Amino acid sequence: MFGVMDDTFTLVYGQVFIQYSEWKSDKPIIIKGTVVVTKNPCLHPGDVRKFQAVDVKELHHIVDCIVFPAKGLRPHPDEMAGSDLDGDEYQILWVEELIFPKENFPPMHYASKDKPKELNRPITISDEIDHICDYIYNNNVGQIANAHLVLADQLKRRHL
Repeated sequence: MFGVMDDTFTLVYGQVFIQYSEWKSDKPIIIKGTVVVTKNPCLHPGDVRKFQAVDVKELHHIVDCIVFPAKGLRPHPDEMAGSDLDGDEYQILWVEELIFPKENFPPMHYASKDKPKELNRPITISDEIDHICDYIYNNNVGQIANAHLVLADQLKRRHL
């Protein structure tokens, strides 16, 4: 599911709203109770988060999305692999047997090591080209995710 922010400011930190349409009838179904949410790549134990799914009437118009609270010290999407709400897709589990019994592992801090470049002039096409080239050259998330999968396949299972 895609993620969106609660623009009604109804949800509090630790809560989410999830409503999906049943594929056979398009009947909306609201999930309530404990859920586990993550997104790919999921490389750190803190990238898997446990929340309380609640029913909020003001959000019933949102279907087939997960709604995250606008309140809190840190956005929940950012707690999961430094995610944001620019089209990232989230996986949601609500089957009781798949929900881990412990508390959430502390999320990793995904701060950028580089400060944003400041310009004292309007952005040019050349600036945009440089930015895109830098992004393509430095984007190694896919390689890291694949290496993580290979390593996970090679290691024995252990409990945290």
